[in-house]
Amino acid sequence: MKSKSLAQSIIILSLLSYASFAHCAGSKMNYIKSILSTKKTNTTALIKVKQDIKDLTTNSSIKADLSFNNIEKLKKTLSYQDELKLRQHFYDQLIFKLNTRYKNQPIVDFLAIEISQMAITEISNPDRNISYWQFLTHLAKAVKIAPEKNEDIMAFITGYVYTSSISNPISPKEFLKRRHYTNSVEILTVNPSNKENVGEELETTINQLNYRVQ
Repeated sequence: MKSKSLAQSIIILSLLSYASFAHCAGSKMNYIKSILSTKKTNTTALIKVKQDIKDLTTNSSIKADLSFNNIEKLKKTLSYQDELKLRQHFYDQLIFKLNTRYKNQPIVDFLAIEISQMAITEISNPDRNISYWQFLTHLAKAVKIAPEKNEDIMAFITGYVYTSSISNPISPKEFLKRRHYTNSVEILTVNPSNKENVGEELETTINQLNYRVQ
């Protein structure tokens, strides 16, 4: 009887252990999938901007027109390409951290520590990028203090990247001010949207954010 009871206990413990492992793996994969999705959008934008640069530098009529507007457009496009490359680098680093180091600890604590470590690694690099280091330093602080209760932390990070940019990073305090202002405006001006148009409107908004002058 005792042997049967012990066997049942072992089975129950094994099932609980497996369930815990599955939950850990599931959460980890969800976080990685979220960043991969963001990276995919960034990759698409990078491909497009490379084509835009090619068009601007190979089109004979544009090359011949050295007007202020065309020069500024090329400079802005090149800057945007640099920003997208920095974002791509950041997403790759974040995915690597999640894949190799995340063990189901509180995700906010994990990200704050790992992003801080990324900042230390960057500033210690002889080829350091000061803007990237500043962005990581600000983001590590923002992750700890800014997300609202039950907020999707990966969506928060994506929002910080879009709002701040990596090339010209803003502080967590400035981010909160901008986010509060944006949310207030959206609440005051929101109009009912056709469900079929929601995705298109979101994509348009993101593109407008991306193409702003850095």
